[in-house]
Amino acid sequence: MSAMHSILNSGVIYIEDFDDPPPESATRGNNITEIVAPTFSAEELEEARQQAYAEGARAGQMAATQERAHATRLLLEAISQSLVRTGQELHSNAEQIATDLARALLSTLFGSLPALCRQHADPEMRGLIRQIMPGLVRETHLDIRVHPDFVGPVQDELSKLPLDLPKALVVVPDVAMKVTDLRVIWNSGHLVRSSPQIWEEVRQELARFDLLIDPLTSNSEAQNAD
Repeated sequence: MSAMHSILNSGVIYIEDFDDPPPESATRGNNITEIVAPTFSAEELEEARQQAYAEGARAGQMAATQERAHATRLLLEAISQSLVRTGQELHSNAEQIATDLARALLSTLFGSLPALCRQHADPEMRGLIRQIMPGLVRETHLDIRVHPDFVGPVQDELSKLPLDLPKALVVVPDVAMKVTDLRVIWNSGHLVRSSPQIWEEVRQELARFDLLIDPLTSNSEAQNAD
């Protein structure tokens, strides 16, 4: 306390003189430490370069692998789609070839059908007469109409039947009929063998399968089938 009183009585406000440089002990803790840039040895730099190169190579290989996988997937998809299209085209071509072949065969058939009708007209007419006459022996009206060229074969077949033929039976030559046609008329019905009708039935059946040739050609040939 006596020291404090002596200082106050001396009229000194500050004990420390700010004009004098601070003592060394006061500035020692405020010294700024110099930052020294780190240094690497050549071996360390080379190791870092090698590591960076290896990481870059791995990243590049991974990217290349992913790119190849993506390209391979796209290629396989394209091949698959191409195979599907090729299969569809082959199927379509096979169907077209089969259709063309069927049309060619049918064209031949249409060309030969009139001759077939003429060739089989005689046995077919005889067969029809043998089948229907047993049920018509009691008819009071019975006409058999054929082309004049077939009057003889029809009468010959009638004479071979082991039946008592009705007296009303008449074989009528009809020049308006085709050589291959036959018409039997009785009181309650009739039977007709008609080449144009055969052609029409064939035409309708082929039309179901879209195999019909030119209708004008087929109709013209059917009308000329005699």
